[in-house]
Amino acid sequence: MHEKKSIKLISGKRYLLDTNVLIYSVDKASPFETFLKLLETNPKSYPFDLYLAATASDNQVFRVITADVKDFVNLSFKEVINFKRL
Repeated sequence: MHEKKSIKLISGKRYLLDTNVLIYSVDKASPFETFLKLLETNPKSYPFDLYLAATASDNQVFRVITADVKDFVNLSFKEVINFKRL
């Protein structure tokens, strides 16, 4: 028989996204706020790509090298480089 495990949230907010991904914000970290803004403007993007873009943006990273250029072209990067063309 499987035992249910529970996660206790001590502080923060709970968010349920349309993609069935449950995200907890333990504090008001800037990348999470940026992630939510990106999610509002890019609702069809993958949450993991958006969170990567939010974290990069908040750390002043404006260039990304990726195999999936289309996933990052409309996000907060100044330059998106296709590594297949390097």
